[in-house]
Amino acid sequence: MHTILVSLEVWLSLAIASYFGWIGIHHKITRQLGWYLIFIGLILVTLGDVIYLFTLDDTPRFWEQVPISSSSFPFNAVGTALIKVISEILLFVGLWQWMPFVVNGLQQQQELQQQNLQLQKMQAVLRVSEARFRTLFEHAPIGIILMDLKGYFASQSNAAAEKILGYTRQELVGKSFADISHSEDSDKNLQAFEQVRSRKNNYFPIASRCVHKGGSIKWVNGYVTWIPENILQPNFAFTLIDDVTEPRQQERNVKENYADLNFHLDNIPCAVMEWDAQLRLQRWSSQAERIFGWSASELMGKQLTDWRFIYEEDASIMAQELAQLHPPHQTQLTRMTRNYTKTGQVIYCEWQLSARFAQSSKPLSLLSLVRDVTSREQRREILGKNEELYRMLAENNHDLICLHEVDGAYLHLSPSVTRLLGYHPEELLGKSPYSLLHPDDPDKLKKAYEQGKAGQIDNVVEYRIRCQNGQYVWFETYVTPILNKNQQIIKLVTSSRNISQHKQAESALRESKKQLQRRNFEIHQLYEFSRDISGALSLDEIAEVLYEHLYRLIPTISCSSLVLVQEGSSDLCLVLRHRITEAVFTEIKAELTTIVAKFGGSSHLLEDIPMSRLKEYANPHQEIKSLGTKRQILLINFPPSHQINQPINGVLWLGAQATNAFSESQLRICYTLVNHLVNALKRSRIALTQEQKNLENLVQSLPIGVLLLDVNKRIILANPIAQHYLPMITPIQTNNSILTGPMVAILAPMFEGVLSSLSAVPLPVEAALFELTAHLLETGPYSGHFIVIIQDITHRHYLQAELEDQDY
Repeated sequence: MHTILVSLEVWLSLAIASYFGWIGIHHKITRQLGWYLIFIGLILVTLGDVIYLFTLDDTPRFWEQVPISSSSFPFNAVGTALIKVISEILLFVGLWQWMPFVVNGLQQQQELQQQNLQLQKMQAVLRVSEARFRTLFEHAPIGIILMDLKGYFASQSNAAAEKILGYTRQELVGKSFADISHSEDSDKNLQAFEQVRSRKNNYFPIASRCVHKGGSIKWVNGYVTWIPENILQPNFAFTLIDDVTEPRQQERNVKENYADLNFHLDNIPCAVMEWDAQLRLQRWSSQAERIFGWSASELMGKQLTDWRFIYEEDASIMAQELAQLHPPHQTQLTRMTRNYTKTGQVIYCEWQLSARFAQSSKPLSLLSLVRDVTSREQRREILGKNEELYRMLAENNHDLICLHEVDGAYLHLSPSVTRLLGYHPEELLGKSPYSLLHPDDPDKLKKAYEQGKAGQIDNVVEYRIRCQNGQYVWFETYVTPILNKNQQIIKLVTSSRNISQHKQAESALRESKKQLQRRNFEIHQLYEFSRDISGALSLDEIAEVLYEHLYRLIPTISCSSLVLVQEGSSDLCLVLRHRITEAVFTEIKAELTTIVAKFGGSSHLLEDIPMSRLKEYANPHQEIKSLGTKRQILLINFPPSHQINQPINGVLWLGAQATNAFSESQLRICYTLVNHLVNALKRSRIALTQEQKNLENLVQSLPIGVLLLDVNKRIILANPIAQHYLPMITPIQTNNSILTGPMVAILAPMFEGVLSSLSAVPLPVEAALFELTAHLLETGPYSGHFIVIIQDITHRHYLQAELEDQDY
């Protein structure tokens, strides 16, 4: 047993020595002493144990041939014990020297493991950040390119840069910024690039032209900045570019348009003046300087009343009319005024003013176009002075020259009135010409007089006037207003002549044209029918056009009906040229019932058609007691398509009193009309479908609530605003969206058929106030439904209440 313990002690000593030797490898400089002590101690311990084994007894060992006695061994028990004590002391001193470093080594190993774990976490975050940056880099809306120290593009560039320059990433590698710059901008960009590279500037902005790969010129804006590897030594440049070619072109167009506008404003013959809201001058054109003498530098910024400009008697009138300008109806003004020039001369000017207002009706600016009309006014004065001369000429003219008051009363008549009408001039003085007109013509002359009073010159009117013998003759009259200096009408001048023979010639010409038109009637009607029916028309309009041309082209037709069966209902319209008996009407209904049933329609619909729906054309007093001819012309059955859900089924039914009333040519005309009719019906259905879709899209985008209800109070359609209002107004059954609550009580008269519409009915709900407007739809695909409009008027009600409180 002792032998086993000694062996364990030997091997344990070797393990301890190896462990501390490994630690010594990491700390061999400062801790070699501890290593040596432990090593020597272990050797001595091992040696002592070996000696001890040999001194235990004289038992032969397996390697011995003869026993060895203790007396023959060099060391005795005392020596062995001494060696073990010395070795254990050395081992203890070595362990004491090494123990702090062993503890520190373990702590450092644990810290190193924690640092490795933190490093792995940082690397994971770095990979995520790098992926995010790469995504931003690739999908950035502006171009991003990296450049080296010499100004050449590196391999990093995003898709936006490739799109702007036209080059791929591989094609950009090796090119410099100067290679893609416009020749006129290359030197400027290189100088700025050198300043940044020499650290004189941290970045420089780009606002230059680049040459696209395809040869086109691109305007780009952006920046180039150096990204330093460290503070003192830059590594590469970061280039940002944005394509501003289109905004540059727009800016250039705006500048050109502004230059054109300024040129035209200075070049037109009118003086152009622009004023702000306080009537301070903002623009004074060169033509204004030529007319009035002042330069723009003398007047710019002054108000209209700051210098002697408008004649004193006209200034107050101008101020009153300017105060009346108010949107939306009165934003323009035309006025005649007298104005002063810089030299003090008084000139006549015609002002045309246009005022611009904000949405709050606050004035923003005023534009004035002023024309010098002094020469025109001088000519007007000369004309006034020569009035007597013209009077003499009028009295000797074959035409009737008259001077009237503004209300039309005669002030002067030329002597030719006796020859033309038989009256003496004195008989008509002070009388109104309306008393002599034909009863059907007063409005014609009155309209011409009103146009003359409005300032229109040379208004021509034709009318009939009574002579002294009671007969009526045709007159052609020119009405001309006479204006004073203030452009106010003070008199009216008329010049009249007898055109009765001309009228008779016109009547004969019209009669000859009618005869010519009758000869070509059928050709024209067919052409007009194809043209009139080519547009997008409703069913009623199509039927009206058909009947109109059908009865014109075929005068032998006594009655007809267009039968259209769509989606289980029938659209019938019986058109009569003459009145029919009850028996004939019953016979026609029986035939129409057969036609409707043939196409799958409901026959009871014919029995419910009231007599008021019948339309009568031409001679309604002639009665038809029997029909000798009846024909059915089948409409071509177009199959449904993606634009038309139902096929077009129908028949054009014709009836005539005479036997064999329709010739072959007339039937051919009917078939031609039917072919055009089917195409028109197809277009009408397509247009109606598209109109319905457009209406539904429009309703969805309206800023007010819109509901579509059927007769059972079920909500068919509700736009987003209505869906927002409904929970506040009334509860709705979620299973079938039936309208309930206070709205039903308000709409009850419409559901009961008492009313067809409601307008602006208030509906208070808690702290809100709504307004309901409803109508019954009588036509279209939603005929018989109710449309309800909901508006929130809470804010408007509060404002009205506040205004009423302020009034009190």
